[in-house]
Amino acid sequence: MKTYTTISDLDARRLTEAFLDGQTSLEEERALFAYYIKGDIAEDLEENREMMQWYAAGLKLDERSQEKAAPARIGNLLKIWVPVAAAVAIVLTLVVNLNTNHDYGLSAEEYAMYEGSYIIRNGKKITNLAEIMPEIKANEEYSEKLEHIISENSASSDDLLKQVIYTEYPSPQRRQDILNSIYN
Repeated sequence: MKTYTTISDLDARRLTEAFLDGQTSLEEERALFAYYIKGDIAEDLEENREMMQWYAAGLKLDERSQEKAAPARIGNLLKIWVPVAAAVAIVLTLVVNLNTNHDYGLSAEEYAMYEGSYIIRNGKKITNLAEIMPEIKANEEYSEKLEHIISENSASSDDLLKQVIYTEYPSPQRRQDILNSIYN
């Protein structure tokens, strides 16, 4: 490893590239910062002066450490950005959860519309919206089909009902059970 007291423009170019790649030692960085702080530097390196002076002024390098500074910089950045990223993820999760019912993709407005709905199954009242939503949606679709059939026909309501039952229920036993429950 080369020892630096002052560096040439050629060394400054090489060390600047190594610094930007995170490949410099603490000693090399100190020499590089000293180069950029001095008044006269190579013209092609002038664009890096402000950044290097910032590092020189603000970076407190541990004199006892012989490790490379790049891993320390990455570690410091991780210490800052990991909690920030976690906080952003939590906020986004909360916003999405407050505005959407994930079970059925309902907006908060739609969810409020169905809130309080219930069904009675086997004599038991069920109010859990996540549990009853499939039946609510199935009944909505069925009602829309009925409306469509009725709007296209001029037959009696009994004939229309029978037509719908025969269309929707392919099982003869199921059709008969439904008709019996309606007319008996």
